[in-house]
Amino acid sequence: MNTISFHARTRMGPRFYELEGGRLRMTGKAPFKNLALDVDLNDIVPHFVRIRVVAFRFIRNCIMCIVAIVLLMSLLSHVVWIPSWVLVGGAVLLSSGFVRGIFKWSRPIELEQLNSQAGLPILEIWREKGQEREFDAFIEALREAVNTAHQNGMPNQSSEPTLSSVTPPAGQESRPR
Repeated sequence: MNTISFHARTRMGPRFYELEGGRLRMTGKAPFKNLALDVDLNDIVPHFVRIRVVAFRFIRNCIMCIVAIVLLMSLLSHVVWIPSWVLVGGAVLLSSGFVRGIFKWSRPIELEQLNSQAGLPILEIWREKGQEREFDAFIEALREAVNTAHQNGMPNQSSEPTLSSVTPPAGQESRPR
């Protein structure tokens, strides 16, 4: 069986997705750690969820930090022995990281979320600007592979607790905790 792969250059680090046979492998790097995940296609629900996210809270917090830096520098400007060029330079240096963060995270993040049979998210595949064609082709191939895996074999039947399997044994009553 041929292997289909997608290399996502995400803001949180590179991710490499590889679809081979009945498995989906994800490897990558994140800040301070390496990632590796191997998922059986029978564990994935064939209905994917596409999400667009903008980090509004992060952007708001960066703007608040810039305002706080400017206010602090304006208060320090009343101290006679601190030159104004030091205050302006300090404000620019401290604010530049926050301005960079605003520009980096203001673009929306588009991702495809893969859920388990229980409805829990298993994996998210990120798409960055400039990767639209490769991303859509990989997602379409993944959808076909998941549908084929579900048609060829029964989905994994894990022993998920259901309402009937949670009933207490005879002679014990169930009490809310």
